[in-house]
Amino acid sequence: MAEERSIKRCGPSTRSVIPDASGDVVIRRWDMAPLVQEIFTLNNLMIRMGDRLVAQHGLTGTRWMMLGALKDYDEPPTLTELSNDALLSVQNVSRMVSSMEEEGLVERFTQPGKGRSVFVRLTEKAKQIDESTECAGQAFVSRFLDGFSDDERLALQGMIDRLIVNLARFEREIDERTKKAKSEGANDASAEAVASVTGARETEHGTSE
Repeated sequence: MAEERSIKRCGPSTRSVIPDASGDVVIRRWDMAPLVQEIFTLNNLMIRMGDRLVAQHGLTGTRWMMLGALKDYDEPPTLTELSNDALLSVQNVSRMVSSMEEEGLVERFTQPGKGRSVFVRLTEKAKQIDESTECAGQAFVSRFLDGFSDDERLALQGMIDRLIVNLARFEREIDERTKKAKSEGANDASAEAVASVTGARETEHGTSE
């Protein structure tokens, strides 16, 4: 008896290369998911440019964005609020905040009557760095949105909001199926949940010899 195992594969298989209008940049796209590829590329480029703009201040682009996020709160947020707003896991946010605390950029603290909730606030050092990087931030936004009209910016923001909502719903569905798979005693509940949502289930075929 021989057993064949195959996996249903769904996803990008080929690429196309498209020069931009100026001819200065070559944009590579997955033929099956060009928008997804470009959003990945955009995210990577944003982080890379952020790193370059604030390197002299001892920051990375990711930490710079975290400082900006913390500055926008009227009151110091909890780690959970930060993670929810950034759509990151509490563990990832906690690790980043811990590293930033070691560098004197943020402080973690608790409040009476708030249980075990951990709050985060900027230090004076971080506030000074934020002021020093204000021009870099303005330049980033200006160049990032160069050539877009106000109406185009609003339309783009609305479409990106919809993409975020779509993926957040997708994630919730996987979370719900993971819980269900765990309750049913699945060996790998997370993988089972992803497979059930995407349809990429492993199939087994038995053949006799």
